[in-house]
Amino acid sequence: MTRRPLSASCNPPRSGLQLRQHSAVLTTKISALIGFLLFNLGAHAAGDGHLAGKVVRIIDGDTVVVEAQGQRHRIHLAAIYAPEQDHPWGEASTRSMRRILTGQQVIVDSHKEDCQGDLIGYVRVSPMDCPTCGYTLDAGLYQLTVGMARCFGRHADEQTPEQRGQYEFAEFEARAKKAGLWSDPDPAQPWDERRSNKH
Repeated sequence: MTRRPLSASCNPPRSGLQLRQHSAVLTTKISALIGFLLFNLGAHAAGDGHLAGKVVRIIDGDTVVVEAQGQRHRIHLAAIYAPEQDHPWGEASTRSMRRILTGQQVIVDSHKEDCQGDLIGYVRVSPMDCPTCGYTLDAGLYQLTVGMARCFGRHADEQTPEQRGQYEFAEFEARAKKAGLWSDPDPAQPWDERRSNKH
């Protein structure tokens, strides 16, 4: 069988100008694709389970406001409870949230709302010491780790076994180290704080 010359079966080599033009077109297409993907990621509604946006306000140690696509969403961090602002450790817990979330881009994983229409979900952000690591820091887990919140059992059955194990272990270690609110001999329980707020 006679083979055709290589030049007959291949495209002729491109000039330097053609290669640069081709590279520019390819770069433009890639940039457009990335922009499209990021736009759609940010446009996901809470009903889809995901929300991408920027933290514009820290309300307390377990509640933030995220702005996405021109809309603001109040987010309660799932499966944790932080002290109220006017209770012991309330201001410290709020400062802890500000430290990692103020002005940051975040991803919110949410699948439910509370009775007031606020979202309940997990907020993920890039770690302070590794901004290029992606959204790998779970804000709720962080609050538990530094002793600025406790596990909220009402949501535990909605977590995966892995999530529940991570949260419970983080609280266990914070208790053992007497970190944050656990340095108090008898830290207030969530129901104690809410009862006192009614009076």
